[in-house]
Amino acid sequence: MSNNSLYRFAGWSALLSVVLSFALFPLESVGGWALRLGSFVPLALSGVVFYALFVFHRPQAATVSLVMLICGAVALFMEFLGGTPESAMGIASHAIYGVAFLLVGYLAWGESRIPRWIAICVLLAGASVLASAILTPFAYSLAETIGYIYFLAWIVWSVAMWRWFLKTAAA
Repeated sequence: MSNNSLYRFAGWSALLSVVLSFALFPLESVGGWALRLGSFVPLALSGVVFYALFVFHRPQAATVSLVMLICGAVALFMEFLGGTPESAMGIASHAIYGVAFLLVGYLAWGESRIPRWIAICVLLAGASVLASAILTPFAYSLAETIGYIYFLAWIVWSVAMWRWFLKTAAA
């Protein structure tokens, strides 16, 4: 697969992961394996975005982009295995996910082809999900509120990545 095809696929994957995340809200009441199986597709689509970002940033920052990809893959896998947000697995997956997003933001900040506001948005997503993971054992309601900030920043970032990847693939 060429880089342009990968970027185009990653762009559509970013948008589809947002759409499917909203479609999964009815499964929240069912929970259990139904929610885990339903969440597999958006998580896999997010993995495509992480891989495309790895391919994009690898020439400039091979080590950091590899660490970002590994953190993203581990967090997505743990998220799939998951459990509740207050469980040890949930806290660990959110913390690793936060580190992955912070690395994406760091890489985006140093890349002149990525608009600065996209880097700020993903840094906000990473910092908020990491703060939420740290606060969950101590102040769950505050952590949950900070989680909403992450969710909103993630939506904006995903839609921005959809547009940016399609523009990058066309260039």
